[in-house]
Amino acid sequence: MKIIRDTREKNGWEFPFHEVEMFSEKLDCGDYTTELLRDFVVIERKATATEIANNLGKKTAKARFYREFDRMKDLRKAYIVCEFSESDVYTFPHNSGMSKAQIAKVRMNGNYLRKLMSQIEYDYNNIEVVFCSNRENAEEFTYDTLSQWESEIT
Repeated sequence: MKIIRDTREKNGWEFPFHEVEMFSEKLDCGDYTTELLRDFVVIERKATATEIANNLGKKTAKARFYREFDRMKDLRKAYIVCEFSESDVYTFPHNSGMSKAQIAKVRMNGNYLRKLMSQIEYDYNNIEVVFCSNRENAEEFTYDTLSQWESEIT
């Protein structure tokens, strides 16, 4: 399988336990796809609840994030793959790794963050948020999902 990773992706997955060819290329949306799936399926990686809260909590970042979803709407499927558990969302901003001073500035609690994430799935019926508990599970989910989609396309 030939996996494409967006050139802007930082600290990305390498899929070391699978035989894949990795390419870096600027993607219009998402962080990962494959050569065969580029017009059908993408994966957007989120490392922490704080990252997605920043994407949804700040006006300019939220507008940019939603423009990416608009580019995804014509795809068959798009996944937001989270390297954290859903409980990390509900406890946000506590246990997020932020200092007390940073937490004091946060104007969003976990329930509201989860509501915003659910709204994405409601507004874009082809986008699915997947919680994978950790980085390794998220990487494995991504590989398995891309493999499954490739077998369905070919």
